[in-house]
Amino acid sequence: MFLWVILQVENLCRLEIDIDVEGAAERLSQDGLEELYATAYQRIHGSTAKVREIASRAFSWLLCSRETFTPGAFMKAVLALESDGTVGDIGVSQLANVSAALSCVEVYISCPPSNLDSALHLTEDFFHYATLYWVEHCRIATMNGQIHELDQKIQRFVFDDDEVSLCFIGWVDDVRHLQRHLPNKHDLKKAINAITSPSLSPLFTACAFGLNGVLHKLCQLDGFNSNLDQKSESGHTGVYLAAAFGHESIVRLLIETGVDLNMTGGKYTYPLHAAAFAGHTTIVQVLLANGADPRLKGVFDSTCQAAFLGQHEDLVINLLENHFELYSQAEYDQMVQ
Repeated sequence: MFLWVILQVENLCRLEIDIDVEGAAERLSQDGLEELYATAYQRIHGSTAKVREIASRAFSWLLCSRETFTPGAFMKAVLALESDGTVGDIGVSQLANVSAALSCVEVYISCPPSNLDSALHLTEDFFHYATLYWVEHCRIATMNGQIHELDQKIQRFVFDDDEVSLCFIGWVDDVRHLQRHLPNKHDLKKAINAITSPSLSPLFTACAFGLNGVLHKLCQLDGFNSNLDQKSESGHTGVYLAAAFGHESIVRLLIETGVDLNMTGGKYTYPLHAAAFAGHTTIVQVLLANGADPRLKGVFDSTCQAAFLGQHEDLVINLLENHFELYSQAEYDQMVQ
């Protein structure tokens, strides 16, 4: 109701002649929100190309923003990037997240940093939002495949020729400060906590958020394969994070480079257990096909137990039928329990 009133008042304020105002006032009761939206769309559609571009970016942010911006922060987000239209033919939601990711990276690179030590203002300070959410928008934008423009932008941000860039190292340091202010229930708390490391490697960011291009670049660097099994400051391996967060292509690439699938590291001890608990069936099958041991014990007594406690009964049945033989009455009793 309040939105209807606001839109009606805005329409009346645009009129300049008394008779037009009187005529519009008489029609107030006839126009519902749908008609008002149609009028707004027609007004945008009939404006200049610049106005249409700004409106498009504004609607994109309304579609994909993970926080409710203040007006000032929203304007900075909308005006952060000029689109060059080279992204290609993709869906509206994916396009919105590509635009958001590009905007966030551009703002982080070009803007002077805001203080991340004292407080976090995700809704009021777009720099804070960009610092936290660029990786999440990248993850969503590339769920259905790589976007060349976005991939190139991220690689320029993360790497400087064949070395990790100072800009990315600065971001990792900012993340260390930022994560202290995130509430425990925040959607990105677990992933953000897991990506910092003594080596400042992009490995953990790529694995936690599914950044395929970054991991491909890392695999081409001299000496990277010797650091495959390194752990983040939170004790996670890269393959554990990829398995836990459901990034199949990352898991496959790490397997190709020779990662140890049975190495411990993470809340649920093993990548296989983490994938099973989360219900990532395809990743479980990939891990098993490449040497992950379903009988290793950690937090869970077995992969079956991990899947069962994660409430993924179809996965449990699949494991029992294809990958897990019971060799004793004790094992059978344990499964029944």
